[in-house]
Amino acid sequence: RLALYAVPLGGADQYTVANLDRAITKFYGLGIIPVVELHDLTYQWNQGDPPGGAHPKGNDRVLFANTITAFWTSANVLAVLKKHQDHLVINIASEWGSSFYSDGTPTTANFIQNYTDAITAMRNAGIIAPLMVDAPKGFEYQFLLDHGAALLAADPQNNTMLSVHTYWAAT
Repeated sequence: RLALYAVPLGGADQYTVANLDRAITKFYGLGIIPVVELHDLTYQWNQGDPPGGAHPKGNDRVLFANTITAFWTSANVLAVLKKHQDHLVINIASEWGSSFYSDGTPTTANFIQNYTDAITAMRNAGIIAPLMVDAPKGFEYQFLLDHGAALLAADPQNNTMLSVHTYWAAT
């Protein structure tokens, strides 16, 4: 996994498009297919109101579009992705979202719409590389079991995969 930031934390300067290009080239040269992932909204969950609420940060469509979708479809990032798209996977947003808003109502429609919009924009921009969608919070696998088909159906190329981060301890 190659973690990227649209807006690097603390002014870190290593998250450049040129370094992304170099890293993908190096990984592929070593026989590794990198999974590039955007980390800006990681852990943005369990703190959000439904859209239009006072604190929608955890599941906000505008924030997702302006951060995630805008990054992947920016001209300089697109150039690198298209150059390498036969040997990488794009994890659209690492561990974003939650199955429920802070008031307990399901986020299903909003979660699926955010990813549908991102997948559509990325495909319309000419990205053909495999895309990856993490389960809400990274580990809410039941959400993918229940709603994964809708996320997969959003890709006209049928080239999207679902991901679960198995952080739970074995029992």
